[in-house]
Amino acid sequence: KELLCKYSWLFLQLILHAADISNAVKSFEVAAAWADRALSEFFNQGDEEKALGLPVGMLNDRSRVSRPTSQHGFINFLVAPLMFVTVKLFPVMYQ
Repeated sequence: KELLCKYSWLFLQLILHAADISNAVKSFEVAAAWADRALSEFFNQGDEEKALGLPVGMLNDRSRVSRPTSQHGFINFLVAPLMFVTVKLFPVMYQ
């Protein structure tokens, strides 16, 4: 309890971030729909960057980004590690 009180702001940030990226741990239909929305937003930004003659962000170039590969990386390198740590800290979230 003391640890929770001492680091409450950090834990709140952790929970907020986990909620922000939680679509990847939902049903395939939900996860796929949100992935398509996010990637469409990134690609639209990349199109705008190209039109303005700006460097295109790494994830924003529709001609170079593979949707399945980008999601694989997102899940394996961001979502999974964060969710594993969150569940270890708050095991009640797993139930």
